Amino acid sequence: MNLAPDFVIEIRSKNDSLAKLKAKMEEYISNGVQLGWLIDSKNQQAFVYRRDGSITQYPATAILSGEDVVPGFNLLLTKLL
Repeated sequence: MNLAPDFVIEIRSKNDSLAKLKAKMEEYISNGVQLGWLIDSKNQQAFVYRRDGSITQYPATAILSGEDVVPGFNLLLTKLL
């Protein structure tokens, strides 16, 4: 039995490949993660992955939301960049 968290945050370091991290996020979702934030500090953006397979790209000025997975949790993206 696979156990997956409901919510994950992955932060790209200087040496991380964005393509590899995107693949990792898709694997998380396929294994049961409901919401994932991929924080790309190198390009000042974030990608939000959802259980329905949708992916949304946000600029540095965005406020990320925990949506229905972590209700009430919001974070100004610049705090993580």
